[in-house]
Amino acid sequence: PKNMGLPINSSSNDYYYISRAESNEAWFSSNREGSFHKEGAKNCCSDIYYLSFEQKKEKTVKDTVPTTVSKLDSNEEKIQKLLPLTLYFHNDIPDPKSIKTTTKKNYKDLLENYFKLKDKYKKEYSRGLKDEQAIQAEKDIEDFFNNYVGQGFEDLEKLAALLKNELNKGKNIRLKIKGYASPLNTPDYNLKLSKRRIGSLVNYLKSYDNGYFLPYFSGTAQNGGSISIFEDPIGDTQSRDFVSSNPNDKRNSVYSRAAAMERKIQIILYSSGNTIDQDINNNEFPIFKLKTTKLVPDSIEKGKRGVYSITFSNSGKSELQITSVTSNAQYISSVLKENLFQPGAKGNLYISIQSENLEIGEYHFELKIHSNTLEKINIINYTFRIY
Repeated sequence: PKNMGLPINSSSNDYYYISRAESNEAWFSSNREGSFHKEGAKNCCSDIYYLSFEQKKEKTVKDTVPTTVSKLDSNEEKIQKLLPLTLYFHNDIPDPKSIKTTTKKNYKDLLENYFKLKDKYKKEYSRGLKDEQAIQAEKDIEDFFNNYVGQGFEDLEKLAALLKNELNKGKNIRLKIKGYASPLNTPDYNLKLSKRRIGSLVNYLKSYDNGYFLPYFSGTAQNGGSISIFEDPIGDTQSRDFVSSNPNDKRNSVYSRAAAMERKIQIILYSSGNTIDQDINNNEFPIFKLKTTKLVPDSIEKGKRGVYSITFSNSGKSELQITSVTSNAQYISSVLKENLFQPGAKGNLYISIQSENLEIGEYHFELKIHSNTLEKINIINYTFRIY
C-alpha cells in the first residue's frame, strides 16, 4: 500500500478504499475533520467520501509481455462480496475471565445467548436518559442487534454454504480472520480473548452440516481439497479512543453501541488460488524470516558442544504458528520455547551441536521449520567446522 497524499489520505483514519476503474471513481471512509461527529467528540465518527479522477490517456507500449489474470468464478465472486464479514460478541465472551487462547464454544451458541441480552442492553444503555434520548438509545441497540449482529450470522451461513460448494471442487481455501476486543482489559488479555473469539468461529465451521468441513481442515478429503485458517488477533490495539475502558461505567464500556461494535471478529480475506499471488505480495499470510543463516562462531572444538540462538521474525500480517523443528543430522537438537508469533514479533530457536562423535572437518546440516506459512516447511542450511 502507498499513501496517496492529500486530499485522499489525511492524518486521520482513512480506510475501506474502493475504486471503480471503468468510471474513474472511488469511495472511502474517514473520520477526518469535517466528518459527522457527536458534540464534543471530534473525529469520533466516519463519513463516506467520494472521488472522481481525471481520465488520463495511456501510452501504447509495444513488445510487452501480456499478463494473464485469472477470473473468479461465480461462487468466489459471491464470497468476495460478503467480505469483510463481521461477527459480534458480548463482553468478555467466550470463556469470561480466562487466560486461555482456545475455546470449545461454538459461535452459533454464543450468538443465541447474545440475542437473549438485547433487552438488558436496551435497559442499561438508556439508563439515566429521558424522553427522546432514552427512545433513541433503545433504537440504537435494536438497530445494532438486527442489522449488525443478526446480519453477520446470516452472512456467515451464506459463506459456509458457498465454501462447501468450492470445497466440493477440490479447492485449497485460505481464510484470514482478524480478532478485536474493546479496551476493557489489559492488552495481553484482550489478545487472548481475540484468539478465543476466532476459535469459536472455527468451531462453528467444524460443526457445520454435521462436520462436513472436518476432512478439509485435517487435509484428508478424498478430492484433495483443504481449508486453512490464518489468524490475526489484534485485541484492543485498534479500538477507538472515545470507547470507555472504565469497568465502573458499564453503560458505556459494556452496553453502549460503541463498545459493542469493538467486540468482533472479521473474515477479511478469501483465497483459493486465483488471488494467491496478490495475497503473497501483500504479505497477508505469516512469513518466517531469518535474521542470518550463519553460525557465529562457525567452528567448534572437537568434543565440545556448540549452542546457538537463531533469531527469526514474522514479517507477514497473520499469526505465525511453528508446529515442529526437525533436522537431517542426528547431532542436532533444538528447543523452541514459544510457538505462536504475532505479525512483527521476533523469536529465538535454540540449537545444540553435539560434536563428541564427530571427526575434525567441515559439516553441513539443514533445519526444517514446520509451520502454517504457505510453504508449510522452511528449509535452512548451515555449515560449521570441527577443529
